[in-house]
Amino acid sequence: MFFNKNKNIQNQLSDEELITKFRFSHDLIYLGDLFSRYTAMIYGVSLKYLKSEADAEDMTMAIFEKLTVDLKRYEIKNFSSWLYTLVKNECMMEFRKRASNLQKGEVPFKEHYLNVENGQDLHHAEENDKEEILDQLSSGIESLSIGQRRCIELFYVKNKSYIEVSKETGWTVNQVKSHIQNGKRNLKLYFENKKSK
Repeated sequence: MFFNKNKNIQNQLSDEELITKFRFSHDLIYLGDLFSRYTAMIYGVSLKYLKSEADAEDMTMAIFEKLTVDLKRYEIKNFSSWLYTLVKNECMMEFRKRASNLQKGEVPFKEHYLNVENGQDLHHAEENDKEEILDQLSSGIESLSIGQRRCIELFYVKNKSYIEVSKETGWTVNQVKSHIQNGKRNLKLYFENKKSK
């Protein structure tokens, strides 16, 4: 009964009050209450950018861990707005990492879509540009056939070997290589078409 009473009191506290209590007590119950108010938003934004329920769940938990540090470090005036930006930026960083992995496989789209020619990368692009880039990268990958998309994601994003991809998908190693090769070619065509429009 005592716990329930405290829980009701905590639910009546504002975001800022919960942050203050967490900062001074380091009691995760306050952070947990705050986090539970925004879990759906965090998951939704993560899913929008990462296009995978498992990845969105992982990102949601990563955000919780990040909050345990960041809330002690920074003075935050508008928590909901700050949190939305944090989640979006973390997703963009993850997407940038994926793009870098794809580039290692010589998928030739970074030059056009991450502004390498201008000495910029996704981190330095304007906010609207970043969102547009992420949408284009996501759309490019989504435009591939299921086999191509699955193999490219496993090989470049999850850093699995041809044999591991083969075991996970049930395709032969030659089929996996073919899916990746065709997927890379189709990504190149996709981005060339986007550039010409």
